Formats: sequence, structure tokens, C-alpha cells
Amino acid sequence: MKKFIYCETTDGGMDDFEVTCLRDLKGLYGWMSESCEKDDNALLKWIQTSKIGDYHNHRLGIIFRVNAT
Repeated sequence: MKKFIYCETTDGGMDDFEVTCLRDLKGLYGWMSESCEKDDNALLKWIQTSKIGDYHNHRLGIIFRVNAT
């Protein structure tokens, strides 16, 4: 199982949450809407090939892969 931490920029600073499945990303603002589809698909592609310690700049913040313990 892969595990990620998503740090999302907010008006008050940053929020973070754990991502272990696609369902965890569906709460992101505009997820897979027409204007966000390209960035969101790039994120899904990155998730498939990421290694522990890798990170990806996404439209709402940054996501990085961590060791699933």
C-alpha cells in the first residue's frame, strides 16, 4: 500500500491529510472538473510511479510519498 501526505494551501495557512486511496483525493476543490482535469490526471500518473521521499507540486499544494508503516 502506498501512503502520501497532501499539504493543501488554505486561506488560513495549510491543511494536511493522508492519502492512501483515490477516495481521499475526491475532497479536493474542483477535483476532476473540466478546468482541473489535466493537473489531477498528472497527479494520478505521478502517484503510480512515485518512490518514498518523492514529491509533486499540485494545483492546491504539494503531495509527498511517505513510508507506509
